[in-house]
Amino acid sequence: MLLWSDKTRRRLFVLALSSVSVPVWAQGAITPLAGQSICCIDASGQRVCSDIAPRQCNGRALKIYNNQGMLVREVAARMTAEEKAEAAERARLEKQAQDAAREQRLKDRALVETYANLDALDRAQKRQEDSVKAVIADIRSLLDAAQKRKKDLDAEAEFYATSPKALPPDLAKQQKDEEFEIGAQTTLLNAKQKELDQIRAKFAEDRKRYTELTNKAANKAQN
Repeated sequence: MLLWSDKTRRRLFVLALSSVSVPVWAQGAITPLAGQSICCIDASGQRVCSDIAPRQCNGRALKIYNNQGMLVREVAARMTAEEKAEAAERARLEKQAQDAAREQRLKDRALVETYANLDALDRAQKRQEDSVKAVIADIRSLLDAAQKRKKDLDAEAEFYATSPKALPPDLAKQQKDEEFEIGAQTTLLNAKQKELDQIRAKFAEDRKRYTELTNKAANKAQN
């Protein structure tokens, strides 16, 4: 007759129970080893423990203890669809913040490495502004010329307004051409003026950030 020790019988008992239908979430990695037990707080607030995952613990936070009563593992409660969505949103926002912080660090490093001091930053700003200002000056010159031509054409067209003669087609076409030229140059002038404003805003922000970074580095060196 084959005799089994109590320990062997207990192990066989656990194996037999584990073959019984158990919720899917309680199987696999969550199934305790021999000698361990799973505990949770059920819906009534009572502590429930078993060698296999109690059905009362389905979806609840679990604590797994060894045969000496020591906590060896915890399993978080199953999240609802709403909780999963909230967790996903928190993860998205956290990643977004991390990406923004990483990008800012790269920008800060590039800023400090690009300019030796504030004077160098000011010279760089002046170079960019002067380049755009030169283009603006050319545009204004072309715009002034187009406006003058249009004024002369309008003055010539006034003669035909009180004359029995019809406005010559060539004159009408020249008026439209100058109107188009004035519109195009005005649009380009506005775009370049906006570009100049953006350069000034960017360097103002860079100057502020550069000062913060260099002051922080100086204070850190002193301490």
